[in-house]
Amino acid sequence: MPKTAYDPAREELNFIAGDGLTHVHGSEEKGISSDTRLTKNAFAHPMIRYSGKFGEYVLEGDLYQMPLAAGKSELMLHIICPVCSTPETPHALRVTSSMKKMEYDNTRGVSVETFGCTWELPAAGSTPGALQFGMGLCKWRVAIENNRAYDA
Repeated sequence: MPKTAYDPAREELNFIAGDGLTHVHGSEEKGISSDTRLTKNAFAHPMIRYSGKFGEYVLEGDLYQMPLAAGKSELMLHIICPVCSTPETPHALRVTSSMKKMEYDNTRGVSVETFGCTWELPAAGSTPGALQFGMGLCKWRVAIENNRAYDA
C-alpha cells in the first residue's frame, strides 16, 4: 500500500473536478451524477501532495498502463492542474512515460521528472491558438518524487 500524501482525519479535500464525495447516484440534494466511472481502468490513484509557491494542494492522480505496439506499454499519469483550474473549467494534464521519466512503486508511490501545465490562460490575455511565445501559459512547473510534488 503506498504512503498517503495527506491525512483524511486532519484534512478535508475540496474537489475542483468530478463528482466529489457528496454526489451520490439518485441524490436530489446535489443532483444526479452518472454511474459511469472513466477512471476504472486506472491501476493506481496516487494522492500527490504539492506545497510550493502556488499554495498547498493534494492532487488525486489516475495512473494507467497504456498499451503500445509490439506488446510494449507505457505509464500515463492523469491529474488536474491545481493552479489554473476552476470548478467550471478543470484543466486536465496527461503525462506519459514516453515523454517524461516516470516510475511507480506500490510502497513509495509515483515519481515523475519535471513537467509543466500546458494550458493557455485567457485571463493572461492569451487568445487560444494564437502565437503567444508561452506568455499566456500557466506557470505551474513541478517534479514529483514519491507522491510529493516540488516546484521546478
